[in-house]
Amino acid sequence: MEAFAPVAAARPRVRPSGWWYVATLGVVGLGLVVTVLVMINGYDRTERVGRDVTVVALGRSGPVTFEKGGDYTLAYQGPPQARTEADVARLATELDPVLRPAGGGPPVEMQPYEGVSGIVNGPGRQLVPVLTFEIDRPGEYVLTVEPLDGVTEDFGQVSVGKSVFGPLRDAVVWALVVLVVSLFLSGVATVALAVTRGRSKRQIDGPPGAGGGRPGGRGWMPPPGPGPWAQSPPTGPWPAPAAPPPPPGYRRLGPGR
Repeated sequence: MEAFAPVAAARPRVRPSGWWYVATLGVVGLGLVVTVLVMINGYDRTERVGRDVTVVALGRSGPVTFEKGGDYTLAYQGPPQARTEADVARLATELDPVLRPAGGGPPVEMQPYEGVSGIVNGPGRQLVPVLTFEIDRPGEYVLTVEPLDGVTEDFGQVSVGKSVFGPLRDAVVWALVVLVVSLFLSGVATVALAVTRGRSKRQIDGPPGAGGGRPGGRGWMPPPGPGPWAQSPPTGPWPAPAAPPPPPGYRRLGPGR
């Protein structure tokens, strides 16, 4: 009797492919790229705001035009005058700036600039943010500044412009939002991919002790019926059956008897 060896079936693939994990990392990479672009745009806006200022000489009055409302900063520019927060507070008192609408009205309320991180030092000169204020109504204003002892109007002045930390703060906030969202989406996609692949793998392996699953897998048994694992039945020609033995007392007679 001839028997045929079982034919090994190809193992089904787990779906979806594990290469999709690379796509989840790509989401994080894309988020990092967008984060960098947002920060670069924020720095560019900060530089443009820093260049768009109005200057008034010390001891003088000058017009200041505010095209938009928002937060603004008044800064001292001239020979070095401040190193600490106490120096900045003293400088604000000595300058005693007053900003009023050109058509008359109460002065704009100003608040001390917090910290000394905004101080910029250069060769023989210094930029010191001194006060901050908010403009509710855009338009024409007049700024009056007191002189400083030992600093002439040719070398000392104050500048008024948009707060440079507004665009920078917005850039940092949006960059963090983009980064957090990209990490969240990547994490959700990774978990969903792992769950889907795990379900696919369990379907291929089959439950313990069950008859399904892949050949050779956990709990696999050959299904009934014909298949490559079944033995082929023997084929002919078949031999003639043997004659039965004679009964007791029987004697075979020769020819003619």
